[in-house]
Amino acid sequence: MEYTEWNIRTLLNTVITRLLIYGINAIDLEKILSVIEQTTLFNTRFLEKKWLELWENKANRYISYAQSGEKQDNFDTACELYLLAAQCYFAGYLINFSSIDDKRKVYQKFSELYYKASRYFNSIVEKIDIPIDQSLSIAAYLHLPVDINFLNGCVVFYSGLGSCKEEMHVTAQAIARRGIAVLVPDMPGNGETLFEKKIKCRMANMITG
Repeated sequence: MEYTEWNIRTLLNTVITRLLIYGINAIDLEKILSVIEQTTLFNTRFLEKKWLELWENKANRYISYAQSGEKQDNFDTACELYLLAAQCYFAGYLINFSSIDDKRKVYQKFSELYYKASRYFNSIVEKIDIPIDQSLSIAAYLHLPVDINFLNGCVVFYSGLGSCKEEMHVTAQAIARRGIAVLVPDMPGNGETLFEKKIKCRMANMITG
């Protein structure tokens, strides 16, 4: 019987690809992967724990530097560092968790750090709620062009299941730079709409949304 040996990069290939598409720092990713490859991994839960631990340690360093930047009124630096810290939790968010509570906690850190970065963006990125009926609303970010006098319309851009509005930052900003506003909602079953508003991906919720 032949056995196929799976290395860690093969196992994480879809995660790695998605991270690179949506703006992860490639040097950070390579460093984390190198450490993982040199670690004896006993099972998937151990991999999950190690992956999160490494990214969280890196995020904490970025947060510390971002806070120092804020104290010195260096808000451009703070913005970039909070965004890098957020991306670290994005990397953690993409892992398939054994616990939905752990997934929620990682998303909350990702969302919190992205919001902190958004306060210092050159263009307006506004966090809003969109009512979908008398009692429910979904969370969203509205990305506006730097010069709103040259606004050339608005597009709605949303992700599939397992994603969130914060993940769409790179694409939304690329569109906004071309003078087009971008509304990026967390649809039912995604991101803040799921974890904070408890709106699941059910047919009735999708039709209402």
